[in-house]
Amino acid sequence: MAAAYLAAAASAADEFHLIRALSGPSGKVEGSKFVFDQVRNRFVYPQDKSLIVYFEWEGPPGNHVLTAFWKQPDGRTAAISPDIKIESATKQLNSYWTFIITDGMASGIWTVEIRIDGQPAGSQPFEIVAPEQPRAPPPEPAAPKPPTMDDIFRNASRSMVWVHKIDAAGRREDTALGFVTGKNRVATAFQAVDAATKLQLEFSDGRKVETDEIAACSRTGDWALIEADTSAIPALPSGDPKLVSVGERLIVFNVENGARAIGGVDISGRRMVPGFGERIQISPRWRPTQPAALCSISGDAP
Repeated sequence: MAAAYLAAAASAADEFHLIRALSGPSGKVEGSKFVFDQVRNRFVYPQDKSLIVYFEWEGPPGNHVLTAFWKQPDGRTAAISPDIKIESATKQLNSYWTFIITDGMASGIWTVEIRIDGQPAGSQPFEIVAPEQPRAPPPEPAAPKPPTMDDIFRNASRSMVWVHKIDAAGRREDTALGFVTGKNRVATAFQAVDAATKLQLEFSDGRKVETDEIAACSRTGDWALIEADTSAIPALPSGDPKLVSVGERLIVFNVENGARAIGGVDISGRRMVPGFGERIQISPRWRPTQPAALCSISGDAP
């Protein structure tokens, strides 16, 4: 970042004495001295791409080594020039140093400190004014990874319940699918409880509970809420069917060959059914042989 150009002479003095130090954007060598086109100590980037600092000393003749330390406003050394070796023959020792200003340098008062033969020999402050660097925006939080079909199946299956319809003779008439919606509440289709003497609920942990308690039901809405001890079985998160958009992709849980099965459907439309109200249309058209459950792609029930 820095370069040095020297012209020197020495005297019999025992140590170096700084006569003067100047700075400016440009100039030229005339004889053994450097003459500035303009003397100043404030440099504005990017108008100023470099600066020159010039020193004059009186000191002993002989071989000497000069080193420049460029210190930024906080006092830390930003750069050290290569050592410059010179043999002086007169009492004067002159040097000038070029410093390159680059993008990203700190604004403020900088200082160049010169050492001759390892000893401090003077310094010169100068100011660099650089445009403030725009702060990088904080990184965007990573979008949550969409759950896979396997994730949805495993998570929702914990809340799924087999609903066995029991007749008056104690025989199992039918099996439907339900799910826990809250503490001691199991939701299923109305047809799963219609005309049943009692119900047997089989939870995902293998526990079986018999009940004849129906908390609420709707034939036209095709739903029923069964009251039963759900113990520690988690509730399946529910959503608002009014927020389901046409074109959205949903997940269907169905009963196939005595096992829970999962599949995807698209919301293809909405229509009003006389006596039943608004219904969501799905595609491909699905005709379950037993009641099932419908979940969104995020795992929430609509």
